[in-house]
Amino acid sequence: RFSEAASAYLSMGGMLFGSNTGIFSFNPDSIKKSNYIPAIVLSKLLIANQDVMPGDKSILKQTLDDVKELRLSHKENIFSISFAALDYSAPSEIQYAYMLEGFEKNWNYVGNQRLATYTNLPKGHYVFKVRSTNSDGVWTSNIRSLDIEILPHFGRLLCLIYFMYFLLLV
Repeated sequence: RFSEAASAYLSMGGMLFGSNTGIFSFNPDSIKKSNYIPAIVLSKLLIANQDVMPGDKSILKQTLDDVKELRLSHKENIFSISFAALDYSAPSEIQYAYMLEGFEKNWNYVGNQRLATYTNLPKGHYVFKVRSTNSDGVWTSNIRSLDIEILPHFGRLLCLIYFMYFLLLV
């Protein structure tokens, strides 16, 4: 137990605190923020709020964390990606930011939220990126990315082929 009246600030920057078991001394300058860079894992994919499990008949043949590129049909353009930074000392203190290159120009700083959701994305190529702080709140260089391709609607693709064929005939 510490007593409010039993403390002192020393001229060299140290501090003393009296307790019921003795005196504690430390120098606040010796406390350093962690420079630990936690790895980020991509833990879950949801399509239209439904979990996507890896398997032979799934769009995920392996876990999302092991996938380099995600190819989605035009019907699968509403999705969420769950992620986590692996820093176990104080996971609730980790902050996150994410963005979808090709759709957004700036990072979304979302506090300790670990889910990114996108709806009605047009066909095209995107790069999902996520980064985090460590448990001391220090932003690190741990950017994790995932290439995402939204495929065009087959009917639109067929119309484009017919249009190109017609142009060649004229």
